[in-house]
Amino acid sequence: MTISIDIREDSGVRTLHFGSEWVQGAMRIARPWNLELEYTREMMASLLLRDPPRKVLLIGLGAASLTNSCTATIRKRT
Repeated sequence: MTISIDIREDSGVRTLHFGSEWVQGAMRIARPWNLELEYTREMMASLLLRDPPRKVLLIGLGAASLTNSCTATIRKRT
């Protein structure tokens, strides 16, 4: 089974698609550290409740929105 991986860009937002129109990841080119999709913002909400971590392990890159956000957020808070 072959699934296409598509990267698209529209209105300054780059999106990642795996064989469908559904957006798997998104990043605003002008502000890559901001999280475009609600589910990614919810995944990072735990950082509001604790001290900044010293290390973060991310498995899988996807659209790299979590990676960019973690890098920017942790640098600001430490």
